[in-house]
Amino acid sequence: MRHLALITAIGLALVVPARSQGASSPRAREKAAKKACAAGDYRKGVEILAELYVDTDNVTHIYNQGRCYEQNHQWVSAIDRFREYLRKNSKGTAAERSDAEKHIADCEALHEQEEPKLAPPPVTAPPPAPVMVVPSE
Repeated sequence: MRHLALITAIGLALVVPARSQGASSPRAREKAAKKACAAGDYRKGVEILAELYVDTDNVTHIYNQGRCYEQNHQWVSAIDRFREYLRKNSKGTAAERSDAEKHIADCEALHEQEEPKLAPPPVTAPPPAPVMVVPSE
């Protein structure tokens, strides 16, 4: 009987910390996402924010995905997330809409600047006209 109580206590000691570590608070996860984005690990940051959005339905997490991509020069992905934010936040304030639209415009301009400019094709002169030689008599 005493052994059973000891085994149960040990089992609970192993299970309880594992649960509390696996289910960190939303605030701790937001902080981890912010840290990942600021450190350049945008994939990890965006993944954490996606999980938070799925768990909470808070569109701010979509906006923050856009910011994470933007901070890491992933212009096209940032634009996609800001547009998704505008779509999902249809009842947002005019200031929120304006802010997201400004980020989209900034990302579009930066993407255009960084996009490699293709050299125009070389201008080729038309081939010379054939010269006809007429034999003299």
